[in-house]
Amino acid sequence: MASSSPPDGGGVDVTIEYCSGCRWMLRATWLASELLTTFANESKLASVTLVSQGPPLCDGGFFGVSASSSSGGGSGERVMLWDRKVKGRFPEAKEVKQLVRDCVNPDKDLGHSENKEESPVAKDEDCVECKEAEQGQTVAQQASDMEKQVAEEPEQSASIPSIFYEQNRVSIEYSTGSSVESPNNGLYTATYYANELLSVMYARNAWWKQSQQGEGSSAGTEDAPVAVDSVTLIPNRLESGVLKVTLNTDSVVYEQSEDADSIVDGGRLRDIVTRAIRNGGEPGPAPDAVGMELMDDDEAEEARKYFGVL
Repeated sequence: MASSSPPDGGGVDVTIEYCSGCRWMLRATWLASELLTTFANESKLASVTLVSQGPPLCDGGFFGVSASSSSGGGSGERVMLWDRKVKGRFPEAKEVKQLVRDCVNPDKDLGHSENKEESPVAKDEDCVECKEAEQGQTVAQQASDMEKQVAEEPEQSASIPSIFYEQNRVSIEYSTGSSVESPNNGLYTATYYANELLSVMYARNAWWKQSQQGEGSSAGTEDAPVAVDSVTLIPNRLESGVLKVTLNTDSVVYEQSEDADSIVDGGRLRDIVTRAIRNGGEPGPAPDAVGMELMDDDEAEEARKYFGVL
């Protein structure tokens, strides 16, 4: 984990871990979309996985980017590319692109992201999230307080509900289309889905905090909200019209049909996935046809101009 050298051989799987207690989900998904856009045509980038971290299983304040080789059908040793606690700050997008480029295609020209000159970067003390945290109780302080509770009153915090250890992993496979600008590029829908699914973690964080403060019911598995612990974005560069959501590698909970005029909206997909988690992988009834309409070419072009996507 401490090494900074790129993994050898095979495809490269990038992992972005972030603290959900610090509400860094949007920062992580934005960085994932930057990587999947820049390396859209690089077949060696196999996937980008977003992993939510936070209390009670680990301390807060973590944000890291790592890479591993997926050669031979398995996952190779993970190499840490960026650790916020080591570097003392968040990475800039171009810094992560350069690090991933060295793993995926060292000869690739990153254009304006190729600039190696040092530029002013925001330290933690300038970070909006950290300033907001200082006004209340930081996640690290909460973790410390919980440790003190365990030491002083072990009978009141002897166990963590088993649901926290049940890692619910979702993968979203999508077609990249003929180019980044193509209206058939499913990346935008995939990252939208990722945000919707990972945001479920906030409800469980709130439940845990309330249960520790005695505001909610006693900590039991039946009371804790289910959550998605990680989302893996998998670009399909060979097929068109692919949009498939899978829970824990073997349960397909949603798949867009080839002749569909619309796709399921994020809120409905969130309900489908959480129901499947509760039902042991069974998604339940299929969603009805009401969904999110696909944009035509003119609407897609207007949207790209509005959001500044080149």
